[in-house]
Amino acid sequence: MIYTVNVFIGIFLLINACSNKTNLVSIAIKKTNINEVIEEIITNTDKDINIGIMAIDANSEKIIFSKNANRHFVPASSQKIITLAAALHYLGPSYRFNTYFLTDNYDHHTKTIDNLYIKGSGDPGLMDTDIIKMVIELRQMGITNIKGNVFVDDTIFDDVLWSKGAMWDDRTRGYNAPVCGLNINYNKILIKTKPNFAINYDALISIEPLNDFIKLTKKVTTSSLVTNTSMIINHDSQIISWPSIDHQGLKKNDEIVISGTIALNSNPSYYSLAVHDPAMMLANIVINQLKLVNINFSGDIVRKQTPNIAKRLVIFQSRTLSEALIDFIKISNDMASDALVKAIAAKENKVVGTYNAGLSLIKTFLEQEVGIRKQSIIVADGSGLSRYNLITPKQLVDLLYYAHNKFYLGPELMVALPIAGSDGTLTNRFKKINNSYIRAKTGSMSGINSLAGYSYNDKNQKIIFAIMINGFIGNSYKYTELQEKILDILNN
Repeated sequence: MIYTVNVFIGIFLLINACSNKTNLVSIAIKKTNINEVIEEIITNTDKDINIGIMAIDANSEKIIFSKNANRHFVPASSQKIITLAAALHYLGPSYRFNTYFLTDNYDHHTKTIDNLYIKGSGDPGLMDTDIIKMVIELRQMGITNIKGNVFVDDTIFDDVLWSKGAMWDDRTRGYNAPVCGLNINYNKILIKTKPNFAINYDALISIEPLNDFIKLTKKVTTSSLVTNTSMIINHDSQIISWPSIDHQGLKKNDEIVISGTIALNSNPSYYSLAVHDPAMMLANIVINQLKLVNINFSGDIVRKQTPNIAKRLVIFQSRTLSEALIDFIKISNDMASDALVKAIAAKENKVVGTYNAGLSLIKTFLEQEVGIRKQSIIVADGSGLSRYNLITPKQLVDLLYYAHNKFYLGPELMVALPIAGSDGTLTNRFKKINNSYIRAKTGSMSGINSLAGYSYNDKNQKIIFAIMINGFIGNSYKYTELQEKILDILNN
């Protein structure tokens, strides 16, 4: 009996100790001012830090904490919150992009069309699998011959491929792919290299999307211990190291040469490369699929605007914007966010979509709907890649508060944001946060680390916050950790 009592006492003490441990932060906050606690954590992290913070109670609008809230910062990918809200405002949650196959004429007797037009609407989420479905539908209609050419029509957008301030030495990289009126697979090539099942055998290498617009030469073998792969690009009879300062993405007939070794037990490695002219690569995929479904074609691929008299053959509709945004924002897709800027302009102005027109509309939305004066903010792109962007923590919180109170916009924006510890760019973050639920958009570039979004604490209090850090040198890990510590305090 004594033994049993001792066990119960031991369990009680253990539970009590654990409980006290998890409540250390909240006890500390009760004993002192929340401002003092956060200021101390900031100072201990970096006394010279350039940081701006704004946190409010979403219900009462009461400021919970503020520091340099009206100072301007470069937001990096947190800029996508602005793009997300503006796209939902102008395009609407149910908006869909349409991609068309059209023709001049169809001869029912010979099952022949004169020409095939591929007309884009700037769909940033169009994939090669969607194109394959369109070609299959073309064959199911009974068409067996194309006697003319394949024309690509990407004129829904202008030919300015990158936004203001896009880093010229990043234009070869997949995340900084150009924006076009006909996009495919986010306008990048993804090459996956993994070891074979035994040493001295060729590595297993795949390319996505599958095409012969770009050539791929594989010279990688499986090694017992060492992974040492390299890549070069053969372009116009010149060998170019990758990434290159004088190359603006892969072009037709470029050859990618991957060589070296990959260790037998290593994880797959990936190369993500931007494509300079995605519309032409898309047409190449179409032609390859025409062959596979036995539709004869011997013409050329030409860029040309679709004539008004062209007849529609196949229409592919994208998912609704509210569905597509989940993919775009959670993984922080830069090309898709910039494409939305031009899509806003094309829809609202009913003319060719340009960055300038789209950005002007976004600033009008911020001023007329949210109350952020045009002169008080710089919006240079939709993705946040541009370092010209300047926004304050208060302005981000103002926008998030506006969305919180708009039924037509708020739920879609909330769903699109990454969930702490679960998905997107927050998958591996906030593992130590107790009794809180966070949805937020990260922003990270060299010398920049920002985070803005919503948080629910254990008292069902909804907090809207923005934490922006600029101007540091080196690894951002301690500033990421600082953000999590600040939110831990705000949530207790």
